[in-house]
Amino acid sequence: MPDSPDGGAVEPAAAHLHQRLERVAQASRLAAAIYGLIVSGAVMAAAGEHGTVREVAITVFVTVLVYWLAESYADVLGEQIAEERPSTWARTRELLRQGWPLVEASYVPLVVMVLAWAVGMSATNAITAGLVTNALLLVALGWIASAQSHSSIPARAVSAALAGAFGMVMIVIKTLLH
Repeated sequence: MPDSPDGGAVEPAAAHLHQRLERVAQASRLAAAIYGLIVSGAVMAAAGEHGTVREVAITVFVTVLVYWLAESYADVLGEQIAEERPSTWARTRELLRQGWPLVEASYVPLVVMVLAWAVGMSATNAITAGLVTNALLLVALGWIASAQSHSSIPARAVSAALAGAFGMVMIVIKTLLH
């Protein structure tokens, strides 16, 4: 196995770099999902005051799409500045893919909201069901994020509680608006 200029083995260094890059990408996707849940919950809470369940679902989905595109665009621009060269189409697609969990995260709360309404819940209660689902997902992702950093159990609980607090704020906002 050839040595690198610093005397270390090239292949293990490349493997370590690959693992590091994959962890950074994984962290980026997890952060995007948390951000997507916060955005979708905020929109769900605010839009619920002024629309039907269908209108709220469309508003949430369009809003997270716009946030995803805007954040991806900002990432591409930032990377171009850092690299001092235009981004390639392949790299742009990769950045779009990495940020897609921002949109995906909104699916489950939206499906819960629509199904709750479809089985007879009022629009207000269906939106609340979507927001409770949103908050529970935030708790789970807060725990997962902390676990992936090998945090202690108490630190994981704090991370989960902090993430869930964002969801609870959305429920409080909805309650105050209605």
